[in-house]
Amino acid sequence: MWLSTGALFAGTSWQPAVNLFHDTLGMGFMPCAGATVATCGTMFLVGLRVGRAAFPFMPAGDSANLKQDFGLSLSIGGATGLFVATDLSFTAAQSDVLYQITSPVLGIGDADSVLLGCIKAGSSTLAGFGVFNAVQNALPAGANWMDNNNPYSDSK
Repeated sequence: MWLSTGALFAGTSWQPAVNLFHDTLGMGFMPCAGATVATCGTMFLVGLRVGRAAFPFMPAGDSANLKQDFGLSLSIGGATGLFVATDLSFTAAQSDVLYQITSPVLGIGDADSVLLGCIKAGSSTLAGFGVFNAVQNALPAGANWMDNNNPYSDSK
């Protein structure tokens, strides 16, 4: 329930954010994806913190779990940012190298089957999450949101 609160906040903000950045402001792919990372990552973090306050079974928000929540929110933001690559409506002027690499693989076209569209959508979010999480993994021990956060460990 707690993670779904974050997902609800981030998920409901994705389409309005992309509409604003891409359609209204005419941003290119990278600025649009970056702004989507920031928007949806922030909304996920807000949802996590609201969930900590709303659900009595969750530990209350403190500075230690704020760091973990922030790291997880960055990874979720990465997932939502690369999900923008599924949108094939960026013009040549809005395109950049990353879009030219990702859109042929992740872009969902009208001729794609529903199953293929689901695979591309899932692959885009997996790749975005993975890249942001891999960067956190390269940081010193304790910097990743999962470091020292295993609820099944006896070492707590």
